[in-house]
Amino acid sequence: MTPQELKNSIIHIAMRGRLVEQRSNEGSAAELYKSIIEEKKAAGVKPNKKLEPVTEDVIPFEIPDSWMWVRFGDIVDYRMGKTPPREDLKWWNSDVPWVAISDMPESGHIASTKEAVSFAAIKEKFSDRVSPAGTMIMSFKLTVGRVSILDIDAVHNEAIISIFPYADKDNTIQSYLFMLLPTVTQYGDTKNAIKGKTLNATSICNLLIPLPPLSEQKRIVTKIDELLPLVERYGEAWTKLEEFNKKFPDDMKKSILQQAIQGKLVEQKEDEYVDVSKINKKKNSSIETLEFEIPNNWAVGTIESVCELVPTKQYQILENQVLPTGKFPVISQSKEYQIGFTNEESKLYHVKEPLVAFGDHTTVVKYIDFDFVVGADGLKLFKPNEIIIYKYLYYALQFLTCGLGKVGGYSRHYKFFKNKPMPIPPLAEQKRIVAKIEELLPLCEKLK
Repeated sequence: MTPQELKNSIIHIAMRGRLVEQRSNEGSAAELYKSIIEEKKAAGVKPNKKLEPVTEDVIPFEIPDSWMWVRFGDIVDYRMGKTPPREDLKWWNSDVPWVAISDMPESGHIASTKEAVSFAAIKEKFSDRVSPAGTMIMSFKLTVGRVSILDIDAVHNEAIISIFPYADKDNTIQSYLFMLLPTVTQYGDTKNAIKGKTLNATSICNLLIPLPPLSEQKRIVTKIDELLPLVERYGEAWTKLEEFNKKFPDDMKKSILQQAIQGKLVEQKEDEYVDVSKINKKKNSSIETLEFEIPNNWAVGTIESVCELVPTKQYQILENQVLPTGKFPVISQSKEYQIGFTNEESKLYHVKEPLVAFGDHTTVVKYIDFDFVVGADGLKLFKPNEIIIYKYLYYALQFLTCGLGKVGGYSRHYKFFKNKPMPIPPLAEQKRIVAKIEELLPLCEKLK
């Protein structure tokens, strides 16, 4: 369960009246609703013709007997914002903060905005109505149900509403709605907008709200406030676990390759040995010191002492012929093979035997046993001699290059890699190592 799913679960339990105990001495939601109606009448609020009755067929779930289902427009007054014409600069300056959805943190407070409007805009475009500090606002377009509290007097755009609950002198209903609205809005009659979801004036006022007695609302908010820090702690642990799980397959792969390159992956056989005469001593003269132990019957070389570094021009090129229509792998320095269309200017290289490719600006190693098109300069193509098999070279290079990074801001990795020591097992053991690696690596992929 993700942290957000856990938070949603707590809110759903609260909405059903199961988060805190029911207390008969706290009265009923019907009594609270009556006081709301009386306040609206005293203020001369006209009945909202857009409000629909709450009938059994629209109720999404059961709530306690002391609660009642109401429409959002029954219990609050709300107003939408505006965006003054941007082509006329007289509406825009630094007088009054103007809130956009991008200014709204999730379930947070707004102390500043990126833009502001003029006093002239307040008078002529906003009818002198500014939402005072302490007002709850909610987005209802694109990002539906994001709520924030204004810490400043401000106005906002037309995708946001300011919410003013009735009969709410101590902000209890506001605090309760602040917790519920991000979830409640998902039950609303949302319509697909161009870039996301949106509510309209009718669907906003007809949002269904499970209304508890006022005292129970206070206890629900207090309990949620107690639980949210625990959810945050859970979120931190969950994030670390996700990072671990994400890294684990690659870490496991590196561990397998490390065991292989150190002679710990398969059994050793004393009658097997390495023909060290096949190692180019001149190319091996500047070899660095090996940082770990290897079996006694292994040898150590560099990539240049056991491989031929061959430019692409030395490979057979299928020229002066009509190339097949379709796609061919483009060998580049990217992490994955690219797919490119052949054309009359392409040179399709025919591979008679496998190659191992290493980019001059990357540490990605590729095993090539198919015809290909060269997609980038700086690509190194290795042809191993008879002391080493292609697949062992491929896996050894993957391990030996995995720790390489930019050296002094310079990313030409081969320059720093060519003298690194490469453990070389006997040929028979190389084959066993490759077989074991190719048995284990698919299991690492499954972990992803």
